[in-house]
Formats: sequence, structure tokens, C-alpha cells
Amino acid sequence: MKPNFLKVYASSAEISEDRILLKNPYAHLDGNGQFSALKENKFDASQNEITTSRHILGNQYAHIGETGDLSAFSRKKDKYSQQEIENKVKALHKIIWKNRFTMWSEQPNFIDMLDPLKAFELIGYKCTTESTLGEFRDNGKVIEAAGLIDNDSRRIRISEQFKPEVRRFTAAHELGHALLHTQSGLHRDRPIDGTIKAKSPTEYEADFFASRFLMPENLLKTVFKKLFLTDKFILDENTASAFRIGSFDEVISKFKSKRDLSRFLASIKQYNGVRFYSLAFQFKVSVEAMAIRLEELELFLF
Repeated sequence: MKPNFLKVYASSAEISEDRILLKNPYAHLDGNGQFSALKENKFDASQNEITTSRHILGNQYAHIGETGDLSAFSRKKDKYSQQEIENKVKALHKIIWKNRFTMWSEQPNFIDMLDPLKAFELIGYKCTTESTLGEFRDNGKVIEAAGLIDNDSRRIRISEQFKPEVRRFTAAHELGHALLHTQSGLHRDRPIDGTIKAKSPTEYEADFFASRFLMPENLLKTVFKKLFLTDKFILDENTASAFRIGSFDEVISKFKSKRDLSRFLASIKQYNGVRFYSLAFQFKVSVEAMAIRLEELELFLF
């Protein structure tokens, strides 16, 4: 049963100002209208909870602070392994879940919780959308800026010049920069949707973070199984007929490569007589980004 929270009305500006005063970017209004960081009782966590959190973060030295946050969560360094980035994403997802009733008036579905704009609020960054962010030069090319981050002032800006899935991935990319990297000053990013591998290590890390944040493994596997009735899709006469788009030979002829099949699974809107929103649409990412993620998770055989 959903807790019966007392509704408290405070503007984002008021919450941001109090977070600065509290020196706690995670402070939020609780059900009684008090900021969680103002509670005098220290965070009560069992040793088992701390051990579990240490495992999630991949840091055996992480500890619970007085405000209930694991110290390792906000720590930044120069280079990360893929597992370390995965751990950061899992920790953020866990915090979003923990604070879901203060972030939304009613609990949204799991995919809607993967909102980078909401996540910025949790980490004390202000994110706004603007009609344009201008242009910048990269390797001699003039590029329309899609995102801008200023770690010094903790501000993010997202351009409205691009498709929703590009804006969403760009915002998640900037979220990765905010949590992982320490660069100072303004940093502009090109439009991205997770389909082109970045050459810069920091840009690759931010892309990797964004992909895992927007398309988490367990949730994607759960939705995939619900749509296609299997943990791992195998194209055969039975599954091909379930698409109802032609004979087995006609279906097979559509797929010349592994990517052809992954794109198809990412974008198809019906299976076994049931109509649904495509995986790409549900997770609000591009078809190509979803196709790449399906391949990474080996959710089908080709």
C-alpha cells in the first residue's frame, strides 16, 4: 500500500537554496515538510544494508554518512572501468527508487523513473531546456550544441533543437559527466543518441553511463520477456509466424545481419497477436540505441 504522504508545496528554487544551505545536494522534503538532512537522528542502517550497498558500489570502504548517503556515491576520479560505471548507475537507481514518493505525487511506472531531469534534482544540479545553445567547432567542423554542462555552477542545459530521444540521451550523458567527471568550466556536447562510439575516454564513459541509466539490464530483460515471451529470442518458424508479416522465408529474407534483427526487435509493435509500444518507444530511446543494447545483453540469437 502506498504511504499517505502529507503534500508539501515548495518550489524547486526553494529546495535548491536549502540544499545549498544544508550543504547536501540530496536533501529533499519528507512527508512532514521537513528536509531529510535536518533530522537530528543519524541514519540507522544495518550492517547488512551497508554490506549490500558496498557490493553495489564496488567499494568495500564505502560507509553511511549522517544524511544516509554512501560516501562513495559522489566520489569522482580520472578513469573508470565499465563495472564501476555500472555500479554508479545502480546506486543512482537505488536512490531514485528510495525517493520516488517525494519526486512524484504518484508512483510512476519503472521506465518513467529513468528520467535524467529528475535525477539532476537529486544530485543538486539545475537542468533547463533552451531553444538553442549555439554552435561550436570540433576538429574543424561546426556543430550545433545539444547539451552544455557547467560543473562549477552545477547547471545543465539541453537544446530543444533535436528529437526527444536525442535530448533524453544527451541529458543522461550530461548526468554521467556530472557524477563521474571533474572538468571545470563550460563543456559543450554534440547531439548523441548512443549509436556512435565516442573517441574521448570521458565522452565514452558518459555515453556508457547514459545507456545503462536509460536501459538498465534487469528492467529491459523483464520488458523483453513480457513482449516476446522468452528470455532469449530465437528466430524459427514458430517465432517468425508470430510476427504475422509473411512466410518464414519472407521473414528470414529481411535479416541479412545481426543488427537487422536487433533493429527489428527494437522497433516491432506486435507479436503473437498482441499489439504494444515498441521497446525503443517505451524506453524513449532511438531504435538504433535499443538495438545495440539488445545485442550487448545477448537477448536474441542470430
